[in-house]
Amino acid sequence: TGGIVNLTGALNNTGGTLVLDGNTGSWRMSGGSITGGTVTMTRGAELLPQATSANLLSNVTVNGDIRMNAAQGGLRVNGLVLNGTLRLIASNANLGIEGNQTWTSGTISFEGTSGSQSLTMVSAGVLTLAGGSIQVQSGNANIGVGGYWWSAAMTLANTSTINVLGGTANIVNLSNGSSVTQGGGTLNLSGTWSNGGTIAVSAGTLNLGGNFTTAGVGTITNTGGIVNLTGALNNTGGTL
Repeated sequence: TGGIVNLTGALNNTGGTLVLDGNTGSWRMSGGSITGGTVTMTRGAELLPQATSANLLSNVTVNGDIRMNAAQGGLRVNGLVLNGTLRLIASNANLGIEGNQTWTSGTISFEGTSGSQSLTMVSAGVLTLAGGSIQVQSGNANIGVGGYWWSAAMTLANTSTINVLGGTANIVNLSNGSSVTQGGGTLNLSGTWSNGGTIAVSAGTLNLGGNFTTAGVGTITNTGGIVNLTGALNNTGGTL
């Protein structure tokens, strides 16, 4: 009722349900792993990854929130189904994706209070955002670059929703097939990127960096923000 519970070992939850609630309190992931099954959290209980690269959620369904509020907190995920919000808050908090993954539900929310927060690859691959969303509310959000624990090559394939509401979002190698909305803050696109969907800017600053083509610009609307060309646009044979 008033202490600390650390997960430091390997929990095989296959076929089971782990319930964290007001009686159990939150669990700190301190080098531990959970494999399989379901983790359900109620009454304010959360999973709290600590400052290590060993924390792992593998093929787990999580009903509830994961709060990364420890400096240098690391969490690797493989086959995670999230019915809740994963919050990146502390300086150098780092969510690591293990190879090619499809994100189908839940929200990855950047809520930085200091330093930077990162969504990066443990091993090179494509993260497909097929459901749920990525939201940048504050802080310095690095997506595909600048991870504290991991920084393998990453492409973000968006077929869902990315919202930039504040702070700074740095996205490398974006392949947008759906919706990116910007209502504030700064969005920096870099690497090699393309837009087959819509990027809608209503406030804030959008910096079009990296390498891209006229055909790859797609639909960009600006109703109240600033759009800067900072990268290399290949307009050969095209009309801008």
